[in-house]
Amino acid sequence: MNQLQKKGLRRTTYCISIQKISLELLEFIKIVHNGGNDRASQRTRLAQLCQERLTLYPTSIEEDQLLLNKGGNSNYKITTAIKFRLSEKLLLNEIVVKYGGEGKKEL
Repeated sequence: MNQLQKKGLRRTTYCISIQKISLELLEFIKIVHNGGNDRASQRTRLAQLCQERLTLYPTSIEEDQLLLNKGGNSNYKITTAIKFRLSEKLLLNEIVVKYGGEGKKEL
């Protein structure tokens, strides 16, 4: 039995909300991503993972906002994709800002 099963963690994907980071997600980060033994370290590691994810995008938040503000794209599918990508980037960035420095915010 692996460590995830020992802790009762059955899933490997999680929804993230800036208002509440689940204890289950923090346990997952502790085990899978070397998040440390305390919640502050796990939240800091979450922020690092979010920052890593942000660097994988080919555009920045500002570039996406400019693309949407120009309004030159008449293809609604592309516009919707840019909006979705931007919303994910904004959420990831909020987590980086909230937990990246001190990692001491309460759940």
